[in-house]
Amino acid sequence: MESTYLSILIALVLGVIGVVIILLKPAKPTQRWFSNENYYKDPASNKTTKFPSLANPHSVHLSVIVPAYFEESRISKMLDETITFLEAKTKQNKQYTWEIIIVDDGSTDRTSSVSLEYVKKHGTDRIRLLSLSLNRGKGGAVQRGMLCARGKYLLFADADGATDINDLDRLMDEVSSLEKTSNGKAIGIGSRAHMASSRRRLELRQGYGELCQ
Repeated sequence: MESTYLSILIALVLGVIGVVIILLKPAKPTQRWFSNENYYKDPASNKTTKFPSLANPHSVHLSVIVPAYFEESRISKMLDETITFLEAKTKQNKQYTWEIIIVDDGSTDRTSSVSLEYVKKHGTDRIRLLSLSLNRGKGGAVQRGMLCARGKYLLFADADGATDINDLDRLMDEVSSLEKTSNGKAIGIGSRAHMASSRRRLELRQGYGELCQ
């Protein structure tokens, strides 16, 4: 009987030690990036260049991060509208410099080819393509694009143009207002809830969101 109790006690002690070891073990990074995911290509010269780091001082006013997964048929419209908007901004104010980083999240269609046509047309100072070797999901694509950005401000925008780029001014007005009361740091989050065609549709979307949490 005593040996049985002793065995149970030893098992409990080992179990506690195991839990402590797990809790003290450093957390693994959520993403591991391949070496080729640190570079972008200039199709005009066929030269590859390493992306800068978000930790570096900013060198442009705005970076637009566009995660793209099988978007060959939709990304052109979004890029055309965004580039037109940003070029108009620069025409009004030469200090309004910008870049667009398209993050191809492991697509096997022509997403990268279509994107490279825009890189070739506008140059790598304006548009860069970041090709991920594996599909990382939307969050991973946005994260990687942000880490390679040069902007003072970073904007994430869907490749399908779901949000009108002309609403950027309203978003930036709110961000600027927040910066004044938050030591120069602020995050602006847009919502398309007001676009729901009916109350029922909005309720269904909200209910589905809660189920997925």
